[in-house]
Amino acid sequence: MKSEAEIAAAIKQAAFYDPRVFSFKINPSVTNGVATLTGTVPTLNAKMAAEALARNTVGVTAVNDQLVARSEEPAADLYLQARIREALNVDPLVESLEIFLTVKDGHVKFTGSVGTFLESAEASDVASRLSGVTHVDNELAVREPAVPYVYSAYLDPYTPYVETWYVIAARPFGTDADIADRIKTGFFWSPFVHSGDVHVSVENGRATLTGTVESFRERQAAGNSALAAGAVSVDNELKVG
Repeated sequence: MKSEAEIAAAIKQAAFYDPRVFSFKINPSVTNGVATLTGTVPTLNAKMAAEALARNTVGVTAVNDQLVARSEEPAADLYLQARIREALNVDPLVESLEIFLTVKDGHVKFTGSVGTFLESAEASDVASRLSGVTHVDNELAVREPAVPYVYSAYLDPYTPYVETWYVIAARPFGTDADIADRIKTGFFWSPFVHSGDVHVSVENGRATLTGTVESFRERQAAGNSALAAGAVSVDNELKVG
């Protein structure tokens, strides 16, 4: 077991060495397993990445992200709007013809439509990587809502702990009973989860995990496995003991 000071130091070091964040101005503190992040980062993407780093640090059970995305050289809204449009036009994952955007005081708003949830997620990610963007309001309609996005810890470059809108599809991937069965099967075959003490319930595609596990790593693996099985979100109430 690490002390709270050691856990906070690990978060700070990870944030400094991660190229997505690379910030001296992050000040983490840890109390009873809850990591609080304060300070400033250059981009919204860095803010989300720092939260993900903290959440994946051993000893952290929850994250209170109070980081502020702030550019050292503020950019004009019209300049940001042009940069986002240019980035969307060359992005291979996005068909941008029906995407409309406005920028006001660094606050980006997307309207219009895209084909899939992946395109919607990519549009927000493109904007969040630009210095000067402080918030992204994604109101894009998805033309093919029957195609859900299912997270894969081994294949997907995104993490579901960053933005829940990326993981949650318009409707669940199968019935609640089907999702519960897939989650339990995934636990049975997983080398990271001892499923005997983990209980699963699913309602409207949202999985709730209760019981006990041996480590925070196993707790996280159980949540990842439930998402990979098709749950649209996971309420991870597993206790480490």
